[in-house]
Amino acid sequence: MKAKEAALAVGKYRNEFGVINPEKQSTIPLQQIAKLQDQLIATQVQIMQIETISKGNPQLPSLRQRATLLKNEIAKETAHVAGAGANNKSLASKAVEFQRLSLDSEFADRELVSAMASLQQARTQAQRQHIYIERISEPNLPDASTEPKRFQDILATLLLTLIIWGIVSILNAGVREHYDR
Repeated sequence: MKAKEAALAVGKYRNEFGVINPEKQSTIPLQQIAKLQDQLIATQVQIMQIETISKGNPQLPSLRQRATLLKNEIAKETAHVAGAGANNKSLASKAVEFQRLSLDSEFADRELVSAMASLQQARTQAQRQHIYIERISEPNLPDASTEPKRFQDILATLLLTLIIWGIVSILNAGVREHYDR
């Protein structure tokens, strides 16, 4: 979810400021500034050469004007890239926020990759721990019961009861006979 939000934030920033990547977009103006500086240096060298040969040469005012225009253009392009003032719309000021959003997006992507790896690892571990039950033989009917032996138990209980009854009857008869005398 964070990765999605971060990607949307980067997209919104790009749409709002009309910038795809300020750092990469600043290379073109920087190359342009370098070319303008080369032209300025060449113009200044040409001015110095003409001044040493002839100070009243009619090319000097146009070369000085060209040098001034080149300096103004360099300042304008530098302001576009680096920026200055309160209303700063330079690529450098846009790059700071873009870089923060890019880092947030990259961090969220890494978290997503880590979460996906953890999920895959958990699935693999769960599959390894899954118990499989295999049927070795078909179930069959239960055996006939061998215990308890009901008929023998009933017969034994009946015999034991008769024996106890017999003993109690004999004792009872002996006690009565003893009192009768």
